[in-house]
Amino acid sequence: MSSIVKIEGNNAHNNLQLFLSRQKFLPIFFFSPYTLNTYLAHNGKNLYIIDYKGEETLIMVKEKPKEVRFLFNNPSVHMKEKVFEHFRPIYAAVNEVIDMPKEAAAINMPEIELFLPPIANLAYKDIRKKYNQCKRKHPNLCFEQYDSRDVEKIRLFVEKWNIARGEKTEKFVNSKNDLHFFELYNYNPEIIGGVVMDGNEIVSISFSVPGLNGSLISAINKCLRGYTELGVFTYVERARFLCDKGFNRVYIGPVNNDFKKQFLQNAIFHDVYSYELHKASNFKSSEWHLLNFF
Repeated sequence: MSSIVKIEGNNAHNNLQLFLSRQKFLPIFFFSPYTLNTYLAHNGKNLYIIDYKGEETLIMVKEKPKEVRFLFNNPSVHMKEKVFEHFRPIYAAVNEVIDMPKEAAAINMPEIELFLPPIANLAYKDIRKKYNQCKRKHPNLCFEQYDSRDVEKIRLFVEKWNIARGEKTEKFVNSKNDLHFFELYNYNPEIIGGVVMDGNEIVSISFSVPGLNGSLISAINKCLRGYTELGVFTYVERARFLCDKGFNRVYIGPVNNDFKKQFLQNAIFHDVYSYELHKASNFKSSEWHLLNFF
């Protein structure tokens, strides 16, 4: 018996939740129905649950060009053959596994688990200095809990963020993901979010979603340019907000920019591996392509 089930429609989130509940927990950004559904099931990408010969796996299929990414588990030879036969990809890889593969050259891109109390309490000298700089320069800024009525203001914020970031292709994809998140989860009571207000205007957003181990996953964080240390101010205020709600840690994904590096004292690093399975002779790939599958 075998089945190939596309994850789509109103039941997508619940189907992903059920699949993940059957897997070994992974302390990573994408081990959540919220992040999977937001980032990997739209804009030319689709998710499928494959059940074959008693083995179950989740794959992402990118339509143009045809790519397949096996997620969370190293597939068996039989599973690879089944997926390749059905989808006929020109490129295939395994992403988001925490066990180093024995027979492949893998790239490790660790993901970070942050402890929130030291950030909330300004325990780190550099963070405290930058936070206070922001407070002095912009005393009118305030962090507020997200309300679903803010969604139109957030759309305006994303438009302004796009313009300020310049003509980089990847940032348009990123903002599409953000807008898709609000389309899916705007009214979901489990979403924990905050916005930084400058008068009646949103200048920063921060949203977290429930993890499967009682923790949180930091799904979206964005700031407008033009403010001194607004990112640090947002991180500190978010940490205080989340601590007040009873959380003391959050998964933030890999360290893919210099901003995150300043918060890594006392952080936990989780090894996450990716490796190529197949590519057509005329397909050009790179380490960046392997790691940036979303």
